[in-house]
Amino acid sequence: MAWVRFVPALPKISTDMPFVSCSKRLFHSQAPLSSSLRPAASRQFLRQGLLQSQHRTFSQNAAKSRKSFRTRGPITWTSVGALCVVGGGCLYYYSLKEQERYERMTATKLEQGLGKPTIGGPFRLVDHNGQMKTNDSFKGKWMLIYFGFTYCPDICPNELMRMADVVTRLDANPETAYKVEPLLITIDPERDGPNQLKDYLSDWHPRMLGLTGTPGDIRDVCKAYRVYFNKAVLGSDPTEYLIDHSIMFYLMDPDGEFADYFGKSLTPDEIHDKITKYITGTADASTHSDSSIGTKEVVLPETTGA
Repeated sequence: MAWVRFVPALPKISTDMPFVSCSKRLFHSQAPLSSSLRPAASRQFLRQGLLQSQHRTFSQNAAKSRKSFRTRGPITWTSVGALCVVGGGCLYYYSLKEQERYERMTATKLEQGLGKPTIGGPFRLVDHNGQMKTNDSFKGKWMLIYFGFTYCPDICPNELMRMADVVTRLDANPETAYKVEPLLITIDPERDGPNQLKDYLSDWHPRMLGLTGTPGDIRDVCKAYRVYFNKAVLGSDPTEYLIDHSIMFYLMDPDGEFADYFGKSLTPDEIHDKITKYITGTADASTHSDSSIGTKEVVLPETTGA
């Protein structure tokens, strides 16, 4: 007797039965839809499937974006690299400018050293506040020095007015503000004591400082700066006299070395411009004029005392 294997017949899948895609498995409805409802139902199922697919794609992209932002953050290696390149370029440019300024200043000092006379030196005097001052007291600042006296009838007041104008304009410029110390060194120590100088200079500029000392101290500092002065007694009274003297502004650098000096023919504007160039390191051979010593040696009359 032959054995026959019974295989149950599979149900025939009708094309009239709509299929729905869900989690990658196919299901069909238990009963076929009528022909009138079939197209609308098919479109509904397709629309639902498309919306579900778009929702999943959007959710996946949003999750990737959040993950990427958390991983990278607002600062990236690219932005850090760009910042380093820009910052390095700015620093390099600044270094080049500083090197150029230093080279110009060095060249100016070398040019000044050719053939210039020895002007300046150590001194020890008393200021108009009664404080002892030496040349080292002004290290680190430029000194603009004028030699005169408070009883001078016309020349000294005019020159101090010019000095006050120059210093006021220098102080108004951030590059030169308060870098110049204006000094009046008296050539008349017998009459110009600290109180006399203080009262006299209060009319000119608040930063102008008066210096005095013994006749010997004044004679020494005038000799060091090659200042000419000569006392002329008026009549029989020895206390009535005037003093003839050279009329110059002396400019000394922050190291106490002679830089330049300016005569009466220079206007306050020209003196201001020259001092500005010295301070900023932009001075060159053209900065020196016929009225300033520049790189040329000048012979002054011998110093005479009272």
